[in-house]
Amino acid sequence: MSLKSMVLIFLLLLHHPLWGLTLTGTVQIENTPIPIPNAQVTLEQNQEQKSDNNGSFSFTVPSGTQQITVKANGYGPLKKEITITQNTHIILELRLQTNITANIQQVIANRETEKIAYYNIDEDAIQRLSESSLFSDVIKSVQLLPGVASSSTFDASLYIRGGDRSEVVGILDRIPIYQPFFFGGGVSIFNPKFADNFDFFPGGFPARYGQSLSGILVVNTKDGNDETRKADLNINLTDLSSVFTGPIKKGRSSYAISVRQTYYQFLISKILESKGTFNLPFFRSIEGKLSFFPSPSLTHQIAYRFFQDGAEFSTDAFDSDEEVENETLGVFKYDQQRNFLSLESDWMISKNLFLLNSISYEESKSYSFLTSELNLKTQNNTKSLTWLHEITYQANEAHAINTGVQVYITQPNSIYEYTRPASAPDPNEIVDDNQVISTLNFKLNTSPNSQVNIISGFLEDKWQLSAKDQLTLGLRLDTVKINDFNLSKSLQPRLSYRRQFGPNTTLKSYIGHYSQQLFKIDSDIKDLSNPTDISSSLSDIQMSTTTHYGSGIEHYLSPNQLIKAELFYKDYQRLPINKLTFPREKYTNTGVGRAHGLELMFHQPSGEKQVGWINYTYSKTERKNTNEWITPEFDLTHMFNLYLDRKITLKNNARPAHIITTIIAKSGQLYTPITNSNQESDSSGISYTYGDQKRFSPYFRIDLWIEKPINKIIFPIPFIPVSKKKVGIYSYWNANAALIVGLSNLLNIQNEISIFWNKEEEKNTYIYDLPRIPIFGIKVIL
Repeated sequence: MSLKSMVLIFLLLLHHPLWGLTLTGTVQIENTPIPIPNAQVTLEQNQEQKSDNNGSFSFTVPSGTQQITVKANGYGPLKKEITITQNTHIILELRLQTNITANIQQVIANRETEKIAYYNIDEDAIQRLSESSLFSDVIKSVQLLPGVASSSTFDASLYIRGGDRSEVVGILDRIPIYQPFFFGGGVSIFNPKFADNFDFFPGGFPARYGQSLSGILVVNTKDGNDETRKADLNINLTDLSSVFTGPIKKGRSSYAISVRQTYYQFLISKILESKGTFNLPFFRSIEGKLSFFPSPSLTHQIAYRFFQDGAEFSTDAFDSDEEVENETLGVFKYDQQRNFLSLESDWMISKNLFLLNSISYEESKSYSFLTSELNLKTQNNTKSLTWLHEITYQANEAHAINTGVQVYITQPNSIYEYTRPASAPDPNEIVDDNQVISTLNFKLNTSPNSQVNIISGFLEDKWQLSAKDQLTLGLRLDTVKINDFNLSKSLQPRLSYRRQFGPNTTLKSYIGHYSQQLFKIDSDIKDLSNPTDISSSLSDIQMSTTTHYGSGIEHYLSPNQLIKAELFYKDYQRLPINKLTFPREKYTNTGVGRAHGLELMFHQPSGEKQVGWINYTYSKTERKNTNEWITPEFDLTHMFNLYLDRKITLKNNARPAHIITTIIAKSGQLYTPITNSNQESDSSGISYTYGDQKRFSPYFRIDLWIEKPINKIIFPIPFIPVSKKKVGIYSYWNANAALIVGLSNLLNIQNEISIFWNKEEEKNTYIYDLPRIPIFGIKVIL
């Protein structure tokens, strides 16, 4: 099939005729061109939307007169009557009144109008896409975007445009979070029910963002409602989630609280028989945010967040009694807890000058141990402090300046202990008379009393050169000081140019320099006669760098249908490379890399009948670690994603049902085959062939589910008068709820994601992704 035919099929899959007229508009600050996201836009037919990150909204309406109302937290409301003529699309610009308060600084800090190398996903898409996974997760919606790769369903890591998973930084309400995961990367800590929207930059991101080689994910959580109380309750196959918002004092302060907890482990532990302790992996989170509006131009926020995950079970929990009698019963246990406390102050000094201050403190503690024939113990205790000061000045309608300083201080401390007990030699082996396997003990403190100081400053200057041309100049300086190592500095110029070709077509090109401090551990054996005497420390390496080159074009087929194409190239320098052989490690900045690709996308962000997107990515990445170029395992040449949310009108129900479909098709991941080895140096008897030499079979998965609105909740026990409303002998309540049912991996395809060495059959054996599993959920809004 030709590429042209494929593109036509892509467009036909989502295209449908637009019935009625389209009303589009922009919400922005009065007398300024600054957009206001998350403004509530309501029509008299009970149609309601929130403006997107660019302040834009779109409705499909009948001809005639419409009453439109706009509200935003801390702003004066606006009501306006407009007349829609037959077969006419109206672009309506709404300006709010001048008593501007609340989230204006967040608007300024997050305003990114270009849609090339940038995506903003709203609350509805985040929540619906998170429903298809075993554990609901914000990352599931990110993984369906162009240029984003992941290894399996149970993997929240992001490999962006040929970059490694460590090259991405997550930001939660201005707090940079490295490794934002539960289960070591299986699920992200971002609660999709508490997320309001997210901004995703796969490349060419602005100067205010740094310490990332490949991408930035900015998750913005919900603010409290300072007028009315609201509660959202959600349950799926594995976890419970609830969100509560409301006023503390109407018009002056509000709260937002989120609680999330897995429950599946309690059920399965009761069902399964096991020996010894058995607690399946779990996670929980508690997030709270208080907002105060002491004046129309000032907002204060204080937030606390707690994340925990852990597990405990016997290593022989499911072995037979005979097997347990012949083996030592071991225990594996781990626990990780992360606490965040943050303060933020947003001040609109004048309609042209905005000031932001944010400070956050994180304390992270984790431990794990394995007791069996081998004893392994790890401990981690990390404390971090982040401070951000940002100023935005709107000189005039054509010129805006954004500048700021960020300080990040962290004190990591990790300990690894390993013990192999003494034992006699195997009586079946022919050994020397005096041979005995002695006790082996060693302890590694990888970062004792370490401190990492990262200080950054940035300046971004945006010029509207003409009605068609916009130029953005950026400059960022990062400095990193680790212990008594030499100071690492990186000056990062960035430039983007946007050209408007008529009202529907935009071309954007960009080039930018990006740096990130990657942390590695050097290990050495002090005395070769005693291989247990191992010392370790943080590697004395400089920041790694990459240069992004990109150019893309977007075209609106209609006010709510967009096609776009983008080319990208990345040039890596100073990547950390280990120059020694295991167990000795010594890292230097001698590695280089490169990645390039093409992204195609059709996007329908709004519509009367359906929303969604479809995209294709071609990508190639290479790394040069020693003397030759190699292809790393995270290289996926072809990736195809589809998300379709189809609305179905129901009889006797004002709310539509939703049929949601996602499709993921991609090249198989590279892997290194395992071969059997009897080398004395390898006690496991397993060795790896050199290089990533094979690919798994292509990956393909379809998820399909329906979200059906529920207007009544019936109490299941008859004759109990819990409500005055009755259906026969049962009581019921009116409800704003929904039932979610469907299937993940609808076709039950066995997708290969890993391998292990099968000792009995002496061959590589595949590990497959999740089989067909049900999708189930209930959500209630009170």
